[in-house]
Amino acid sequence: TGAGIRRRPAPPRSDCPGIVDVKSGLVLSNPEEDVIVDQTAAARYGLQTADVLATLRTVVEGTVATELRVGDRLYGVRVRYPDEFHHDLARLPEVLMRTAGGGLVSLASLTTLVPRGTRAELARERLQPVLHVTARVENTDLGSAMTAIRTNLAGLILPAGVALEYGGLYADQRRAFRQLTLVLGASLVAMFLVLLWEFERLTPAFAILLSALAALGGSFALLDLTGLTLNISSFMGIAMVTGIIAKNGILLLDHAEHAAVADPSAALLEAARVRLRPILMTTLATAAGLVPLALGLGAGAKVQQPLAVAVIGGLGFALLFSIPLAGGIYLLGPRRR
Repeated sequence: TGAGIRRRPAPPRSDCPGIVDVKSGLVLSNPEEDVIVDQTAAARYGLQTADVLATLRTVVEGTVATELRVGDRLYGVRVRYPDEFHHDLARLPEVLMRTAGGGLVSLASLTTLVPRGTRAELARERLQPVLHVTARVENTDLGSAMTAIRTNLAGLILPAGVALEYGGLYADQRRAFRQLTLVLGASLVAMFLVLLWEFERLTPAFAILLSALAALGGSFALLDLTGLTLNISSFMGIAMVTGIIAKNGILLLDHAEHAAVADPSAALLEAARVRLRPILMTTLATAAGLVPLALGLGAGAKVQQPLAVAVIGGLGFALLFSIPLAGGIYLLGPRRR
């Protein structure tokens, strides 16, 4: 007999999509109630149905009254009644509306609550029934949360025909990590082939490749010290570090290979003396350019902050340990004739 608005009372947890009935095994929707506006009663007080609906929306959902600028973004400022009104429509008699004559009328005298109960819900994927269990991760990273979940569900005995599958952001992350791992492996193989073609023997190629891989320890260490996690951005930084460290190794060992000195140790020392300046310049210039990004300065810098931290950590570790490691491995092999 009039316009209305449907309201779903909030469950105990706001991120729960439904209620599981243990006895029947069905997934039930949240209990619903219809708020029906009595148009005749509203007209008696000189009110329009749209006015009553607007008040209902303010009680239930809130109304965006204005926008607040924070930095370069606009955020809506929502005005609504306290949470007890939002979760319990039985308090509608406490909501008052001003009539056309200037008086006050209770919202409950203009509306009627009609309980609708719950309904069974059935979702399907790949022609099979599925039940989605979701959660919101707070104060921890996705990997740690999934490790705890998998540990707790390891001993779960499932009935016949029931399977457990992990999806959502976790599945997307694993898929992205697999693809990036393939990219990193392919880049290492291609880099080794280029080094082998450049030096025409295995020792310097292995020395540069192993020193580049050893520099990844610095990336992981700095990520751990700064409290950042291994994600897609930091994984890309790790891939970048291997190429930069390989370039520094080429600068060092290429000069040692072509030095006019018979003793390999003397040739390596001469290469270190000559190539130290360009190696330092390239390393410090790259690290200095990434410092603002590593500090999270500027719009959108937080997204790429793990990348910058991984690169800086790998470069610092390589400068102190990886390049000397490449020289030590180089001395273990035979010298070019």
